[in-house]
Amino acid sequence: MQGLLLFAHERAGAFTERAERLVTGLAAQAAVALENGRLYQEAQYEIEERRQAQNQQSFLIRELHHRVKNTLATVQAVVGATARSTSNIDEFYKAFVGRIVSLANTHSLLTEALWQTAPLREILEKELKPYNDVRGERITLEGPTVELPSEIAVPIGMAIHELTTNAAKYGALSMRNGKVSVTWDVHGEDDEKRLTMAWQERGGPSVSQPDRQGFGSRLLHRVLTTQLNAKVEVDYDPAGLRVAIDAPLQATANLSPPISRPA
Repeated sequence: MQGLLLFAHERAGAFTERAERLVTGLAAQAAVALENGRLYQEAQYEIEERRQAQNQQSFLIRELHHRVKNTLATVQAVVGATARSTSNIDEFYKAFVGRIVSLANTHSLLTEALWQTAPLREILEKELKPYNDVRGERITLEGPTVELPSEIAVPIGMAIHELTTNAAKYGALSMRNGKVSVTWDVHGEDDEKRLTMAWQERGGPSVSQPDRQGFGSRLLHRVLTTQLNAKVEVDYDPAGLRVAIDAPLQATANLSPPISRPA
């Protein structure tokens, strides 16, 4: 901050030496007042910045508690569902480890974005890339850039893992010439945005509807529809399994914006 005191008179020599000393004293006091004002403004900013930092820290602690609680509940559900859908300890171990690794991969993507969003394409690539061929023609991924909010990324990631595992064991990826195509798009605006995703298999064994629901089927129909309010359609076309998912893309909470320092 800068200030200026100006004293003038139309007659030369109107101000005495004593008057000049008085004006100099007033200017010095004004400068002190201006400096005190600047320091006060800086102190107010520092106080507000610390208050917001404390609020940010409290928010992150609450968010971490919420995430850990949800993750433990998910792991518990995976343990129970895997135990019910396997017949021996080796089968249980392989299925359980695969699901936990998939969960960890999604969490890793979320952690990179401060638990805000995870890219749909990267979730798909982490699951399907090991099954692609040298020319990159076995796996086709096509769709716009979509950042999934954390509440959606975990169940979507698990669903993709189950579809991939099923394709590798029984579907198109179990055959040399089998192929998987995943396409997606986003429709609507703001809070009305919805993700539509289609999983299509071709070149695998003939497909028929299973006699009983496995963990993957229960995940698709129960978790996605209940937790995400998604619409799931499964078509057991003999030429290849097709799964269509239509889920809302709810807005995710952002961290508080930083305080603007006064000019």
